Amino acid sequence: MDPDAPIGGNRRGFHRWRWGILLVSGIPLIAFGLSNAVLSHPRTCLKIAGMIQRKTQLETHVKSASWSPWNGATLNTVELLMPPPLRAGPDPALLRINSVRITPAWRSLLRGKLVPSSIELDTPRIILPREMISLLALAAQPAPAPPMMAAAPPTPPNQQAAQPPPAPPLVHAPTGQSAATKPSIHAPPAPVPAPPVLLRLKNASFAVVTASHDPAIIELSS
Repeated sequence: MDPDAPIGGNRRGFHRWRWGILLVSGIPLIAFGLSNAVLSHPRTCLKIAGMIQRKTQLETHVKSASWSPWNGATLNTVELLMPPPLRAGPDPALLRINSVRITPAWRSLLRGKLVPSSIELDTPRIILPREMISLLALAAQPAPAPPMMAAAPPTPPNQQAAQPPPAPPLVHAPTGQSAATKPSIHAPPAPVPAPPVLLRLKNASFAVVTASHDPAIIELSS
């Protein structure tokens, strides 16, 4: 009997366990890399921009996206463009943000609910044309009230037919329950309010310009 045979078998078993452990531990890293590759794909960024565009009604562009357990989801170079009639200036962006970092509420995420706990905007800049302010002011004005309709003359008392008041509906008590017993009415539970979302602004700036983007009328920065 070869005395080296058991030792060789133990070595082969150890190598199998080592490769199995490496494979299992590498699956999360592979999944993490693939998910970020999918998020950074132009088609995925186009879908994310479309979701923002449907909410804001403004043409939106997103350069790239990523996620990590420690930073949450990040959108890079987010641009919301002005309406087409106001894009004559050198910069058509109404809002430009270097990055948007969304940190989810991990407890809600474990329960299957995607709720953000904080949103951080890095270097957001809003360039608002004066003409757009005028359009927004016109849209905010209340609609004119409709003309008053002349009231019809009342019917003379001698032409009104005397009608008895309608009888109240009969309520039949269910079998085994006396008429004096009233069913208990339980009010529906109040909805649980959503947790507050913390908004952080970093290096924010705001400017009011004309349509030709001459020197800003108002310039604010933090």
